[in-house]
Amino acid sequence: MKKLIVFAVALFIGISSFAQEDDFSKMMREMYQDEFKEVMYENMNLSEVQTIVFKPIFEEFLTDFDDVMSKKLATQGKFSKYFDGMTDEQVKEILKEVFSNQKEFHKMLGKYTKKVGTELNPQTAFRFYLIVEKVKSTIDFSTIQNIPLVKN
Repeated sequence: MKKLIVFAVALFIGISSFAQEDDFSKMMREMYQDEFKEVMYENMNLSEVQTIVFKPIFEEFLTDFDDVMSKKLATQGKFSKYFDGMTDEQVKEILKEVFSNQKEFHKMLGKYTKKVGTELNPQTAFRFYLIVEKVKSTIDFSTIQNIPLVKN
C-alpha cells in the first residue's frame, strides 16, 4: 500500500493546482490510468495465470470507471460554475447528480467485483473491491479538500 500513499500525494498536488474542469479532467485521467494500474497490480498478488484472466476485466473496469469519473467531474464543474450565485434549484440539481454518480459507481463496482469473483475467486474479488475503494477514497479525499462549502 506504499504506492497508494504516493498516489494520494500525487493526486493532492495535482488537484491543488486545479484551474479549470477540462485541464482537471485530462490530468485526472492521465494520473489515475497509469497509477491505478500500478497500485492494482502491486497489491492484487496475482499469479501469471490469474493476471492473464484479470487484465481484460480490469481494463474494462477502467473504461467504465473513466465514464463515471467524467460524470463526477462534470458535476463538480457545474458546482464551480454556479458557486458564486447558486440557487436552490441548482443545489438540488447538483445533489441529484452527486447521488446518481455515487449509485452508478457502486453498481459498476459491484458488477466488476462479481466478475472477478466468477473468473478468479471470492477472495481475489474482495481484494479487488478493497483496492478500488481505497483508490477512489483517495481521489475523493483529495478532491473534497479543495471544494469550498456552499454559501448560506
